[in-house]
Amino acid sequence: MGNVEIYAPLVNGSVFPYYENGESCKYLVERILGDDLRPPARSLTIRIITTSGKEVVIVIPNDHSEATVRLDGEKI
Repeated sequence: MGNVEIYAPLVNGSVFPYYENGESCKYLVERILGDDLRPPARSLTIRIITTSGKEVVIVIPNDHSEATVRLDGEKI
């Protein structure tokens, strides 16, 4: 069971749901990277540096566990 939701708010006010909360994280990684990447990815990592210099790292595992978020190296 995943804990990630990805969507795109559209200019007409509607929302395009790319990936819905509750779907497996493995499904999201496969949807983005495909299932023919060899060797397979262990995870998909999104790293953001904020304007204030904080580092946010989101790790989406390529399995059925939940995604994790770290702020400046500490799990939140």
